[in-house]
Amino acid sequence: PALLCFGDSITARGAWVDAVDAAGPWRLINAGRSGRKTSDLATEFPPALAAHPEAAGVLILLGVNDLPARDPRPANAKVASCLANLQGAVDLALTRFP
Repeated sequence: PALLCFGDSITARGAWVDAVDAAGPWRLINAGRSGRKTSDLATEFPPALAAHPEAAGVLILLGVNDLPARDPRPANAKVASCLANLQGAVDLALTRFP
């Protein structure tokens, strides 16, 4: 079975993806992009799912790119925004992988 690994630089440059893929039994699909933020999920996650119909599941790995110090919003607003973005991706994934 195939597992779609969707994330930021943790995934895109992660040697772990190749190591786990080589160890089997899952084939890992690296859909990482350095610099990806949770705010990119709405536009980038649906096409990634569509591009890999063979995927039997998804692993979403995103860092704290949405929480930079230069962001003027209060910390709780930044965290809430990240969580809302992730919840949208999880909801979409659940429609594909119930």
